Amino acid sequence: MAVEPAAATTASTASTIDGRERFAGGDRDRHEHDATGELGTIVGVDGATQVTLNGWPLYDFAGDSAAGDVAGQGVNDVWWVLSPAGERMAE
Repeated sequence: MAVEPAAATTASTASTIDGRERFAGGDRDRHEHDATGELGTIVGVDGATQVTLNGWPLYDFAGDSAAGDVAGQGVNDVWWVLSPAGERMAE
């Protein structure tokens, strides 16, 4: 799950937003081979590192429990599932 890049500054100030936890990359190596977009990181105002995909800050959604779950898709028109290429996926 990713938040609109324009909202990233606000979003990166908290570790949890709208039931989503900032993805700090603990298992980044496990997912890195799946991503075809550019993986990077940002540092929030709290100093914590967060993984990005094509500039989109990544989050885990508490409402998703299994691979492929997308319960948070489109919430508040700022939360989106990304493709492995780092592109926002339409609903």
